[in-house]
Formats: sequence, C-alpha cells, structure tokens
Amino acid sequence: MAFTESQIQSEIASLTEGESRTWAQIGALLHSIKESGYWRNEAESFSNWLESFGDKIGLKRATLWRYMSAGKKYNNLRRSAASFSVETLNYPPLEELQNHVSPENLELLEKLSRVMETEDSYCMMDEVIRGTIRRETLREKWQAFRPALKGQTARGKPYEKIRVDRSNEEQFRKIIEGEIYTALKEKGSNWMGISDPAFFKLILNVHPDIKSVGHSRYKDVEDLDLDAVALVKEDDKSPLLVHGIEIAAVFTPGIVNKIESMCWYCNCVWLAVHRNTLNMDLGLISEGIGVIALSDNEDIEVLVHPAMDSSSPYIDRTLKGLLLKAYGV
Repeated sequence: MAFTESQIQSEIASLTEGESRTWAQIGALLHSIKESGYWRNEAESFSNWLESFGDKIGLKRATLWRYMSAGKKYNNLRRSAASFSVETLNYPPLEELQNHVSPENLELLEKLSRVMETEDSYCMMDEVIRGTIRRETLREKWQAFRPALKGQTARGKPYEKIRVDRSNEEQFRKIIEGEIYTALKEKGSNWMGISDPAFFKLILNVHPDIKSVGHSRYKDVEDLDLDAVALVKEDDKSPLLVHGIEIAAVFTPGIVNKIESMCWYCNCVWLAVHRNTLNMDLGLISEGIGVIALSDNEDIEVLVHPAMDSSSPYIDRTLKGLLLKAYGV
C-alpha cells in the first residue's frame, strides 16, 4: 500500500521512538517516502535523507537500501504472479510479510525466477512465504542454475530484467544441468538404493586438491573439476564412500576422458543425464561407470550401475578439496 503523508509522519515518529517494525514494513514505508518525495522536505537527496533516518533508528543506510530493494523484488514477483493468473491470495502485501520471509530469501527467489520455469518459480515463492524452504536450499538451487546466466549483459536494462533465453542452446544446457542437480539433491540417497543412510551429503562443484599428484595418464588432469560429489555411509559399520558425478545435458567426447580421470579420485563415478537429452551410445561409456537419468516426472532412474573401487589412489585429494571448499579456500 502507499502511505499517506500523515501515515508516513506517524510511522517515522514510532520508529524514532524505538517501536519495533518488520523489515518489510520498513521497506514499504521507505518506498512510499521515496516515491512521494516526502524526503525533499528534509534533505537534498533521498540517499542523504536515508542516512540521516538510519542514524535516528539505529540502522545503516546499506541495510535500509536492502530492505527497499528486497521489497521491490517482492512487489514485482507478486504483480507478475497476478499477471499470469496465479492465485495471489497467498501472496500478502509487502507490509504484511512475516519476518521469516527475509530479504536474503527474496533476493535468491528473484534470481531463480529468471532461470526457472514460471510455474516452478511460483511454487518456490509459496514455500518462501510459508517459511517451508531453508535459505541453504535456495542458495544451492541458485548455485546450480546460475551458470545458465553466465556471460549475459544487461544491454541497457536493469540487472533484474536479465532472464535466461531457453532458445539459446548453451543456456538451455545449463538449465538442464541445474535441473538434474536439483533432482539429485532433493532425492537424497534414494537414487543409490539407500533409503536411510547413516550419513549422506551432496556437494556441488568440487575441485580435488591434485596439484602434487604428479601423474600424466590423462591430459589436463590438473584442471579436473567434479560437477558434484556424494558422500555416503550406508550404516554405522560401513565405510564412507565418495561418489563422483558428472552432470551432462549432452554427450561429448570430452566427457569420456573426464569420467575416466574421475575414477582416480572417487570410489565410483556416475554420469547424470536427462531422458529428453539422452543422445549417447552407452557402449561408449567405459565399463564400471554408472549412468543415471532424470525423467520428465523428476524421478531418477539408474540405467547402468557403477563398479565400486575401494582402492582408488587419490580419494584423499577429493576429501582435501571438500575440506578446502567447506572453509572457503
């Protein structure tokens, strides 16, 4: 809603006196102040007014800008939902949002809306508003889908207007790869045939610490990146196993070389594909490599079971890479 001048004055007085407001209520207030020009009565620029106001209520200018930005993103998503005839009764006005709908979650949701199917993004918006999705999950989804927007420029448009072009072959491939990773993440270890493991963790983009390996069996092995690594311990008595996963929207000769070199760093290796883009002759895949496929209904199907090797020579390099990633090195 747009605040009237008397409402703006009342809200400013309440905040200055220390009354509590949600970030969304503050964001909605600031939007009205900026759009109405109320700030012109007290400052030469809105930015200067915002800094002065922040000093009075104990919030930094950057925080207030973030509240405004997140509020704008939410309003845009809400209007977009209405224009697509999505039921918006579950999408309350900005000032009525609960605190579990954080600015960070809305920022991630807005980014994901630029790469995901419209229906999927609104399903995720429902989860954000209900508070049934964790921020870590949103971050992981964005990490998986972000490569689809890599290299795009705004071309004079605001950054938030940049959207993935599904007719672009490279961008579409990245979307498919993001969908495969997301499905693997959501299925847990079930696609391995393990329903209740003692431990399971799926990690995206792992770089084995292989600088000192020193072998040259495979070309460019120093640049090896693992699309995903699954760590699984079936029960308390089982060893921890490292599953390396290559996620591919299309099958290329380079993938053959890569998955062969991955065998040095993992107990077993999987090639993950999508049924709709399955363009490979499985006979070209080296013996011992597992193959899984994502179906249209988002099930994971095992096409080829992998061989398990407990003596892979450089498992420790993968574990060191995981440790470095965990600490942001």
